[in-house]
Parts: sequence; structure tokens; C-alpha cells
Amino acid sequence: MSLYGKLVAVNRHVVPYQGHGGIVRHSCIHAVTIFAIAALTTTYADSRFVDNDPAQWVDPFIGTSANGHTFPAACVPFGLVQAGPDTGNNSWHYCSGYRYEDGKIYGFSQTHLNGTGNADLGDLSILPLARKWEPVAGNGVLFDKATEVAEPGYYAVMLDGGIKVEISAAEHSAIYRIKGERGFRMFVDCLHGLTEGWNDPSREISECDVRVNGKSGLSGTYRRRHWVDRCCSFDIAFDREFRDVNEVQRHRYLLDFDIKGGETLTVKVGLSAKGGVVAAERNRVAEIADWDFEVVRITAREKWNAFLRCAVIDGSDEQKTNWFTSLYHLFIQPNNIADTGEKPLYSTFSLWDTFRSAHPLYTIIARDKVPEMVDSMLEQGRRTGYMPIWTLWGKENQGMIGTHSIPVIVDWFLKEGGENGRNSRKEYWLSAYAQIKDTLTNPHKGRHKERWDLLDKYGYYPFDEIKGESVSRTVECAYDDWCAGVMAEKLGFADDAAFFFKRSENWRNVFDSSIGLVRGKDANGNWREPFNPYALGHGADLANDFTEGNAFQYTWHVMQNPQGLIDAMGGRDVFTKKLDSLFLRPDKVEGDGSVVDVTGL
Repeated sequence: MSLYGKLVAVNRHVVPYQGHGGIVRHSCIHAVTIFAIAALTTTYADSRFVDNDPAQWVDPFIGTSANGHTFPAACVPFGLVQAGPDTGNNSWHYCSGYRYEDGKIYGFSQTHLNGTGNADLGDLSILPLARKWEPVAGNGVLFDKATEVAEPGYYAVMLDGGIKVEISAAEHSAIYRIKGERGFRMFVDCLHGLTEGWNDPSREISECDVRVNGKSGLSGTYRRRHWVDRCCSFDIAFDREFRDVNEVQRHRYLLDFDIKGGETLTVKVGLSAKGGVVAAERNRVAEIADWDFEVVRITAREKWNAFLRCAVIDGSDEQKTNWFTSLYHLFIQPNNIADTGEKPLYSTFSLWDTFRSAHPLYTIIARDKVPEMVDSMLEQGRRTGYMPIWTLWGKENQGMIGTHSIPVIVDWFLKEGGENGRNSRKEYWLSAYAQIKDTLTNPHKGRHKERWDLLDKYGYYPFDEIKGESVSRTVECAYDDWCAGVMAEKLGFADDAAFFFKRSENWRNVFDSSIGLVRGKDANGNWREPFNPYALGHGADLANDFTEGNAFQYTWHVMQNPQGLIDAMGGRDVFTKKLDSLFLRPDKVEGDGSVVDVTGL
């Protein structure tokens, strides 16, 4: 039995395909996809192994320690809302807003990022308080770690003073059930965010309008500029009227209720990323019409089970926990930012991180969502003028390198059978290809990283002509070019295909055959000196040719032509020996470009 035991594939609709150049290239358009197809189709669904409640094996606390950057917040698959605790802020350690080691909660905010290397979101914080307290953003409340519970679609904790907080969620909304031993009051921070502007929102908030709705609600819209420039609208409803409301700081409110010890307050929150307060309220009412917390919790869990049943296993409890928690994290994003009833529009596309494995896996175990994701990428491309790189809240942040929405789109084009004459959506794919070609050949406003003029002039990015990451950008763009070439060839654009396939071989121009590694080169064709193949590169630094990696790691980034790389190194034996040596080297980080979450080679 393999590591994960006996795989059982519920979704049997797997369409194999072949890329340009035969089986070698085919096997590498997405190696993970081919592996996953083989694994998932080994044994089809068997009633002995189908688990009606695979959510029981998910542990949302996995990845929340140290710099894992995950969270235990309540959410549903691909939802806009992730409602849960923030245990810190204003540092890289709190990209998700939560670390398991902490002992205080600073608020429960409605949106969080899962596994990213940058912080943002943390919209609209609410915090119940057990005693008279002058609320200031940054004051936390102690909590009992032993009472903390996290399950798919549910989070609960006991705060200092005997206040139990329970949270569940729908796609654009959240519901809170709060019960105190001696009553409590509520602090609502409408300007909260997991950003550097946490203590001084004026640094990032350019617009904010908050209204008190009678005696049982708040609503508003604000505009924040951090990773991207975005608006968020919210609508909060309480199942009890508040006795008093005080704006203790600008757009931060302290609400007092006539709540006796042992009584419960239920709170519902609706969000909208684009439609304003009216849309936020509409989302809340449509998704959580009543005040029944358990109905929302049960519904959320079933939504998770519907996705987690896509691939179930037979193995030990530990194996099941690893497997289903990984699937759980896979389905948290991308996030649908469209309002209820609208055509889906997905964002949180961290494509540099996800194009190799997550997106190919979606095409196997979440096939009905993939066309919506591809539509969303194309729509965003129309809005910005170029295909997505790293999108958040429907905006492009250009957080990483390459344009890796392109391999995702081409992967689906091939699997859907989008070639000429094989698919009724020919015009759709012709239009998609036109966007891809334009992105990879024309300059675009705001594209501060890709310089096609330089790439076509030199056949690589000279390290003295661009600001950092020259080798990584050369080889990453080469793969995107190869994917564009595959699509062009299938659609009958022979000249385009020849152009892109030629450019996809640019990796050769930064490959130093004398040492068998990729290496920075200047505009005159001179290799960078001094050169340490194990020195970690990070960020746009003129003295750095790599992106969160080194020469020894990036040399293998020739997924489109592995045989070409084998030949360039001197044959199979040399190639195999060098590949093995990567795993035999001392496991340490070298150089000045160290990254906190890169702990070894």
C-alpha cells in the first residue's frame, strides 16, 4: 500500500491529452497532473471506502504554527468569507492573521489569506468584551487554548471572562453565536485589516462610510490600499437591539446590549467585494436568512464533504488527516468575489505557487469549477490588458514572476478538447489565445517586470538590464511561451507556434554547460562572477538572479523539454547524478538572500 493507502476516485471523468513534440513533452506539460490521473484512476469508487463525512479527518490547525500561514477560520469551499480569530498583526509572521502559539485574540475578522507570503485582508473585526474596557485597536483578549475547536465550516473558543464564541460561514457571509457567563459588550472595528496600517488606518484607508442601522445593525464601505487597491462593503445584523452605541475611535464602535449571564447574542455579517452595502446585505439575507446557527454549520460542513468526497482513501487515521487536510487547504481558494446570483468571478490566484500542481489537480477533482476559473482569468485579462499573474480581490498585484495563468488556461484548453474542429467553443478559445498572444508579445501598462523587447533582443534577461531575478524570469517565461506555442499549434497558427517554441528554448541561453547549471549573464554575454550555485536569491535585487531559490534548484525548471536538458548536461548518467546530488548536499541556506520560510536546500 502506498503512503496514502488505497486511493478511490469518485470523479471518473479524466481526459488524457498529448502536447507538442510527443510523449516526452506530453509527460511534462504538467507532470503532477499525469501522476494524479494515474493515482486517482488506479481504483474507482468503492462503497467500502467512500466516507460520508470525510470532514471529520480535517484538522484546520495544521499549518498554523510558526510560519505556515494558514488559519482555523470558518469558511466554505472557494468562498469570499473566512471568519475567524486574529492573534497578531503588523508583521510578516501574520500573513494569515493567526499563529497557534499565541495566547491572545485581537478580534474576529471576516477574510483571511491561506498560505501566502504576504499579508492582507482581515476585513471587519468584531470582538466581544467581558468587562468595562476602553477598546483600542491592538489590545487583545486572553483565551483558553484548550477550548479552541476548528472544523470545516466551524470555529469556537472561550475568551477570558467566560465568553464562548462560535462561528460558521457561507460563501459571502458569516454567523456568530456568542454566550457569556456574566454578559458582555461588543467592539466593532470597521477599519481592521491585516496590514501595516492596522494601528494607523489613515495610512491606507482613503474612503470610509459607516452607518448605524436603527438599533440592531451597522453597514458601510471602505477603500484600502495595501497589496492592492480595493473596496469592501459590509452589513452586520444583531438578533438583539443594542442599548447604546459609542464611536470610541473613528469608525470603531462599542455596542452595549441588555444581555444577562447565560444569554446568547447572534450576529450575522454579509460582505461584498464589488457591489456596495446593498449587495452585502443581499448576500447576507440570501445565504443566512434565519438566525439558526446550527443550520448554517451543518450546511457548511456538507459543502465541504461534497468536495472532500472527490478522492477518498483507506489508510491510518494519520494518513487520512494528512490527505483530507491537504484537500481542505486546496479548496479554500481561489475565492469567488462575485455577489450572490452573479456569474462567478474568482480571484486569489497565486499562480506562481499553484500552476504546477493545484490547478492541474482541480481539472481532475473539481472539474466543474475549472471553466469558471478560466473565465475569471480571461475576464481579468480583459480588464487589465494582460493575463493574470497574482490576483487578489479582482486586482492584479504582480506579486511574483512569469504569467502562469497561461499554462493553467492551456492545460484546460487541451483537456477540454479545444483544438480546431473538436470543440463547439472554438470562438471562445480563439479569443483566449488572442489574449495570451497579446500578453506575451506586447508591452502593457503597469507590467513592471516583463520586458519582451529585452527578451527578444538577447534571448534572455541580462542581469545588468533588469532589476533582479534575471535567470528565474528567463526560464519561467520560457515555459509560458511553450504553453502558448502548444495552443497556437493546436489552433492552426503555425507561425505563432514556431515563434513561441523558439522562445521557449531561451533557458539554453542562461545554461552554463561547463558547470551544468543555469547562471546569470550580462548584456555582453559574460557570466556573473562571483557565482555560488547554492546562494539563495529572493526579490528584485540587482545582485540576485533567482526568485526564492538558487541555481541548483532552478536548473530543473525546463519542464517543457526535459530531454533537451538531459542532453545539455551531457546525457542521462550525468543528469541523474547531478539530480541526486541535489538531495545529498548539506541541507542549509547560503548567501545573503535568505528567506524566513526557506529553511534548507
